Amino acid sequence: MNEIKRVTWDYLAGKYMEQADGDFVLYSDHEAEVARLRAELQNAAKAALDATALACEKEREADALRVNAERYLWLRNPDRDVSLVLDKVTGYVEYHEGTQTGGYSTYEYRAGDELDTAIDTAMGEGK
Repeated sequence: MNEIKRVTWDYLAGKYMEQADGDFVLYSDHEAEVARLRAELQNAAKAALDATALACEKEREADALRVNAERYLWLRNPDRDVSLVLDKVTGYVEYHEGTQTGGYSTYEYRAGDELDTAIDTAMGEGK
């Protein structure tokens, strides 16, 4: 592709003058200029889509951080009993008359997604 020649109208000379940043393109360079502008537009559209995708990704990350911060603040509230949110009942030891032992539940700590779900449920119930 040849260099696209640009011209501008020189009012003093009364004619078109070739200029690198001229306002007009010669008819012979019209097709090349249209192709250049289309490529420039396509690159700009791709850059806009990439920026939008990045912004959406960052917003999803910020939302996840916000949810985790809300869980943390909920857990730290001293007015809440979070023991049954953190722990889960895993069984029950029957009371034995002869040994006078048992009669209590067994617990284990929740972790990961199970803990997140338990906290979200408790937050939703206003506990």
